[in-house]
Amino acid sequence: MDVTHRYALAVELERGLDDNEVAMHRRCDNPLCVNTGDGDAFAAHVVLASAAENMADRPLRITKHCS
Repeated sequence: MDVTHRYALAVELERGLDDNEVAMHRRCDNPLCVNTGDGDAFAAHVVLASAAENMADRPLRITKHCS
């Protein structure tokens, strides 16, 4: 399991992620991407979401953005 994006989001949020929270890749689908926007939610590739939100968003992602 890739955890780099989860760790980056936890650092950005200044707290750990709960078991029901995921680090969703909003702008890309690269597990190694750690772009949390540095306080700019619009620029963030990795955002906090539920598993259901992550699955609903999956077909909408641009998969080549961070490749």
